[in-house]
Amino acid sequence: MQRALIVLLLVFGFIGVVALVAIAGQQNGTLAVLIASPTSTDVPTATATAPPTNTPTPTATPTTAATATATATATPSVTPAPSATPLRLSVKLDLSSNKVEQGHVFLIKLTSSRQLVNASVTIDNRTIALQAENGAYWAVFAFSRFANIAPLGKRTAAARGTDAQGNVATDSAPVELAAANFTTIHAEGVPTAFDPSDYNKEEQIMAPIRNTISPKQLWQGLFARPVTTGTITSEYGQTLIWEDGSSSSHEGTDFGGLPIGTPILAANDGVVVLAQRLVVRGNAVIIDHGLGVHTGYYHMSQILVNRGDVVKKGQVIGKLGDTGRVTGAHLHWDFIVNGLNADRMEWTTHVFTTTPR
Repeated sequence: MQRALIVLLLVFGFIGVVALVAIAGQQNGTLAVLIASPTSTDVPTATATAPPTNTPTPTATPTTAATATATATATPSVTPAPSATPLRLSVKLDLSSNKVEQGHVFLIKLTSSRQLVNASVTIDNRTIALQAENGAYWAVFAFSRFANIAPLGKRTAAARGTDAQGNVATDSAPVELAAANFTTIHAEGVPTAFDPSDYNKEEQIMAPIRNTISPKQLWQGLFARPVTTGTITSEYGQTLIWEDGSSSSHEGTDFGGLPIGTPILAANDGVVVLAQRLVVRGNAVIIDHGLGVHTGYYHMSQILVNRGDVVKKGQVIGKLGDTGRVTGAHLHWDFIVNGLNADRMEWTTHVFTTTPR
């Protein structure tokens, strides 16, 4: 009994020693192997092997994840690029001639720094709209052949252009009107009598046509004579004194010495804007060549075109006759620029065009 008690005490002592050694081993981080031998040969030998411990891997110290705080990020302010200051609107006026004779014409050209919505030129209190074509703004201008309407001497052509934003630019150029050498002749016969009211009615038909300015140039190159033969019996601007003492200033050019029925040709490309019988001018055709330029063909025996027809230079438009207020068979050829009769012959020798050459 006493011996059993001693063994029991030895066992408890051994267990206590093992526990102390294990605690010390953990603290020193070493591997401890303990072998206890009983003091008595009667007690079996107990060997306690501590499980192998690896050198502890450093444990990452857990860190509390930082909670993302929503920070209002300021939108970067974009510094606006300085807006380009629009170029100042400017215009430049050019005339094909700065000195012309009564009844003669010149081309007006206006160029601008940007597109215009309105362009015009004023000369002698007459304002004419300029038409956009070939990168510029154009018009054809003619002075009256009458000095009481267009006094001789120098004056100024004033141009004005307006863009889409309402900006206005102006320019001017000098132009001089010189006297033309108009002649006076004594004509045979007496003009056919007519009622003045008929002439007034005819003017009401003619005026809107003469003053129409189509926006595009339709003619090409030189103008051709409307008849291939015959002679000029009366010049533009000539004063005719008749046998009865009456007189008149001739508005156009007369071609005579030709038989009735001689073909009459369109002087250039254009559109027929009048084809009808008139009291004074007889059977008449007027062709619009664009930019305010018209040609008229009067006293014909036959009209071979209709209003609205597109005609080409050299196309037969009628036949020579003696209708209307005449003293004999002939063709009266008018050249009309912006409502005024002009000298047509310079158009047969000089090219007026808006097309760059």
